[in-house]
Amino acid sequence: MIPVGFDQQNAVAAKEQLEYQSLPIHRTANEIISCWEFTPDEIAEINRTGKVWLRVMQPIDNRIAPVLLQVASPFEQSQSVITKQDQSWG
Repeated sequence: MIPVGFDQQNAVAAKEQLEYQSLPIHRTANEIISCWEFTPDEIAEINRTGKVWLRVMQPIDNRIAPVLLQVASPFEQSQSVITKQDQSWG
């Protein structure tokens, strides 16, 4: 997957860190949002399996940070899969 810029981005993570790829993000006090494009090979694999895997590095304290993997833009309310009950996602 390839991180891509988007209209609502307001920062770039790892911009000056050569050992990492820069990551366009939208940062608020509660969350960080990034946008990713699939390569043609990845699209073929998704079409073949119907699956996308999410891999998150686990911190030392063994707590799992909340994550949300979605296809709808979080900036378009009509497309959002987030419910009012899920206050942690804004």
